Amino acid sequence: MAKAPVKTKPPAAKPTAKAKPAKAKPAENPTTKIDPLLAQYWANPSDTELLRVWADALSERGDLRGEFIQLSLLAERTPEQEQRRRALDDKHHGKLAGPAREFLREFDLGPNGIVHAARCEADKLVAGLAAIEWINPRLALKVTSLKSKPVLDELAKLSLERIYHVSFQWNVIGSQGGSPMTDAQLIKLAPAFRRVRHLSLDCGGYLDNCFTPEGLRVLGNTVEQLEFLSINYYNSAAGNYPAAKRRALPPMQDYAHAIATTPGFRTLKTVFLRANNTGSVSPEAFASLPSLVYAETTPRLKTGGWPYGSPGLADEIDAAKRGERHA
Repeated sequence: MAKAPVKTKPPAAKPTAKAKPAKAKPAENPTTKIDPLLAQYWANPSDTELLRVWADALSERGDLRGEFIQLSLLAERTPEQEQRRRALDDKHHGKLAGPAREFLREFDLGPNGIVHAARCEADKLVAGLAAIEWINPRLALKVTSLKSKPVLDELAKLSLERIYHVSFQWNVIGSQGGSPMTDAQLIKLAPAFRRVRHLSLDCGGYLDNCFTPEGLRVLGNTVEQLEFLSINYYNSAAGNYPAAKRRALPPMQDYAHAIATTPGFRTLKTVFLRANNTGSVSPEAFASLPSLVYAETTPRLKTGGWPYGSPGLADEIDAAKRGERHA
């Protein structure tokens, strides 16, 4: 009589290692995939004809941005054209940001049909800089979420010079507050700002989460062509409900002195240094800056005027650099 086959247990499967999340792949530079028409517009951003030519090329490739830009550039739109323009924005808003869309938390489209203001987290800026910096030669970008040291390490290796306005304030797009930096963070990121022309910083809170005049001096010894600097100063220790055992910020006058006496800041044409809850310094504090055209130091809440407190969009910054107050 044949013996029944002996049943054996299959060998236990070896535990598999957990898959590590894939790192974000840096975006390709759009100019490597698109004809040089975009680069031509970049070199002459005031030439709307070049923008129209680029829009035509986009339309030929079936890119909805082309039609939206052409409709936006019309001096007068028929009701049908305006209806079509609004429909494109309502139904395809994300696509109108182009390749950079996946890296942006939010964005606004300008009168010419391309993104003129946007917000992204620092890690998305690292991953998508090659796409973000080509959105618009006059892009105002607000950067948030600065707490990750590895992300800041990577961001410090980049140059943000192709972004028209780099902001850590709320003066670009309004659904998110500012992002203050400590001295360590500001000093680490200073190389990324070396050739940035327009920079807005947030200095609101306490000493443990904000930079000091010493950190500002390091920035000033690093930047080479900064023309516009805005600092939103808010000393929480001087507020109505100060936190116990948290250190107050240095006086606003110390920040003004750092700006006025640090060599790299001598290229500044416009300075906004204003406090929300303390006194102000005189604009004369910056009289030693040889290129200065306009300085504003009056507390923001008493002056109003700018949509988010200080210039944010490219046209607003240009007006401030000419000494014109935004209505």
